[in-house]
Amino acid sequence: LGLILQLYEYLVEHHDIKHTHSSSTYLTMTLFLALVASSTDNLQILSEGLIPSSSESQSHMNTSYSGSSSTSNETPWSSIVAKVSNIYYLSERYHESRSSIHSENLSILDLRVSLQLFETGIKVVDLITPYKKGAKIGLFGGAGVGKTVLIMELIRNLATEHGGVSVFAGVGERTREGNDLYQEMLDSGIIKLQLPDPNGMANPSRLFSGLGSKVTLVFGQMNEVPGARLRVTHASLSISEYFRDGFGQDTLVFIDNIFRFLQAGSEISTLLGRMPSAVGYQPTLLSDIGFIQERIVATVYGSITSIQAIYVPADDLTDPAPVVIFGHLDAVTVLSRSLASKGIYPSVDPFDSTSTLLDAAYIGAAHYCVANSVSFILQRYKELQDIIAILGLEELTESDKLVVKRSRKVERYLSQPFYVAEVFTRIPGEYVPLSSTIDSFGKLLAGDYDEIPEESFYLTGLLEEKTTTSATPL
Repeated sequence: LGLILQLYEYLVEHHDIKHTHSSSTYLTMTLFLALVASSTDNLQILSEGLIPSSSESQSHMNTSYSGSSSTSNETPWSSIVAKVSNIYYLSERYHESRSSIHSENLSILDLRVSLQLFETGIKVVDLITPYKKGAKIGLFGGAGVGKTVLIMELIRNLATEHGGVSVFAGVGERTREGNDLYQEMLDSGIIKLQLPDPNGMANPSRLFSGLGSKVTLVFGQMNEVPGARLRVTHASLSISEYFRDGFGQDTLVFIDNIFRFLQAGSEISTLLGRMPSAVGYQPTLLSDIGFIQERIVATVYGSITSIQAIYVPADDLTDPAPVVIFGHLDAVTVLSRSLASKGIYPSVDPFDSTSTLLDAAYIGAAHYCVANSVSFILQRYKELQDIIAILGLEELTESDKLVVKRSRKVERYLSQPFYVAEVFTRIPGEYVPLSSTIDSFGKLLAGDYDEIPEESFYLTGLLEEKTTTSATPL
């Protein structure tokens, strides 16, 4: 610690480093000063001339700690100080090149005009509520219905199967929930805390890449001031744009909760003394949400797909805030508590969940017909449940009995084992391609699996791999 303080004083005295500089500069300096003093290996790395010397630092190469010119008794600090000072000047140039968290809309020439589906690997999502790259998806779900597990599985599938990255923005929610999410991501392997090897310290690009984590967390929880809660959404989108435009990545952005963003804007509008609009919201309600949603697009380089948790105040769907949010959504995914109580996860409600892409012109005739048939048979089963409860299953016609038999299998086959839930279920997770999902549901509705017991469809991924063993009697 004494050596670090001496070197810091030397930098302040001889390199004109004042306390008026930004905190990021001091953070960069402190980091590399700690690396210098941590081991003799790092001293050797810096002394070998890893970073080219600048003209400012060369003038101090032969200067000792006391500030006088050195001759034969030159201190070993001079070359080390030169390298650290180069890092300081380098960080200043990086600081000047940073962009604002607010950005202009992209040119129409940069937008992707062709439709490209975003395959999640989750059967019920890909079949009933298909997503597209660059889409804005609303996520409805209360406590205990599996919303966090679904989010973590989407992050895992995007990173592992598609090589993309994810950004999670915690906007105005409970701090405890953010901490729980972080701990669950650690337990499931979404976030990996791994220190780089000593040789990796020599290369900054190796220091900050390839460590296994594929998610960035940005938090501005409800204990923060409204300005911080408002800017978290802008900051998360700027991070996503950095991955999309700089590296051509497909990025998935989770915003929890988008309503809190508008609520923070309402608080700021009140503090500024603006005249409120309907129900007390800010007069700039439409432009505030529009500025955010228009940044979530797919370009010719990459895409940003957003999944937004939406809180409906007092369950009033006519409230101005949910109304303006719904106008921008391409799909809505609703998690059902009744399905979660049956143990069917993910508990996506096939009736309330919708998507604008569920059209034969977008997803193809085969996908559209199978999805409609699944919805029809589940709806018919829902209608027959009242008759079954009163009269019993034996009073149904043979055709209705067949509908009940197949619909129960469909309902169970909509469940799926998740990779991130392996530590809880002890069932290996599975990623199901969209083509396999369409094919297996089509065969199930056609009666190809009528001889297989319905228990075999529960928490199953690829059905083709289990049909032979499931049909064999014990």
